[in-house]
Amino acid sequence: MSTDISELRDHAEITDTLNAMAWCQDRRTWDGLDDVLADRVAIQYAGQAEPATVDRANLVSSWRAPLEALNASQHVLTGFLIDLIGNRASVTLNENVCLYDQKVPGGATYRFGTYMNATLERLAQGWRIVALEVTPLWSEGNAAVLRDWQPPRD
Repeated sequence: MSTDISELRDHAEITDTLNAMAWCQDRRTWDGLDDVLADRVAIQYAGQAEPATVDRANLVSSWRAPLEALNASQHVLTGFLIDLIGNRASVTLNENVCLYDQKVPGGATYRFGTYMNATLERLAQGWRIVALEVTPLWSEGNAAVLRDWQPPRD
């Protein structure tokens, strides 16, 4: 396998872009998502909603309301498998999420794991997420902690 420095740099920037998405969600730094999401993002939550292509503000809003209702959240992304084709990257990765809200009756914690397919494009501003497909794998705890989440709509 031959890999040049520019390909390694692309891999690092793509991984950083996806990790920044999770970091912004957990730190509630919503403006930071402008640096990782394209203007429009195709989104699919497998088994939970119809696919949609939404503008960035709509997607961020669908994350913001339920996450700001929580005491804490942690999104951990791992196992990045990156396939580069020119200015486009297809990435498969795992996500482990822990949500905590001490106000919810029946238990304060909800944990779940997903695998994610992400598509990124290299734009003038750098790598941006243009598509996300999230497939749930497992969950445990009190799902009511995620009570306010609604998928984004066109």
